[in-house]
Amino acid sequence: ISYTDQYSLSESNTIRRIRRKNNGELSLLVSEYNHETQKDTFYAVTADSDLNILNRTELECEYADDFIIDDNGKIAFLSNDTIVMCDRNGNKSFSQDSSFRFGFFETAEGYYCAEVIIDECKTVIYKIDFDKNTLVRVNELDCRIISVENGNDKFDAYFKFNEGIYGYCLNDNSLTEI
Repeated sequence: ISYTDQYSLSESNTIRRIRRKNNGELSLLVSEYNHETQKDTFYAVTADSDLNILNRTELECEYADDFIIDDNGKIAFLSNDTIVMCDRNGNKSFSQDSSFRFGFFETAEGYYCAEVIIDECKTVIYKIDFDKNTLVRVNELDCRIISVENGNDKFDAYFKFNEGIYGYCLNDNSLTEI
């Protein structure tokens, strides 16, 4: 993977997460380990379908767990139980602490995140408003998810639970066992 000789992935990089966008591009969450400082630097990377890197944004954080990039290059990512939003250059525009963690998914209607509220045994679904740099609460489930993945034509997302995998529909806030 190369970026016009300015950036390429090397053996010091770890790809933490890969997302495929509807236009065929890939979004990658990458960490780069620095042996001198013994710390990771995290990047949100956009690559075309031939794995040529189109954009790389350094994320200001000590650790990043999950992320999503909108069509304009704006980024939302999870860093130590905090959701952070920034522009394609890494300039932070929003952050919100969580009781536990967030997971991200994309639908035809936009970008969403699911916040697990561990103390209350529930999951809150937010729409990510990149234009207004905020989260808009849309639904709540009386259960805790383990992880989330983008859906398909039938479901907006897939949620993993200890008991199995369920398809999730935003419009009626329903879960269907897969």
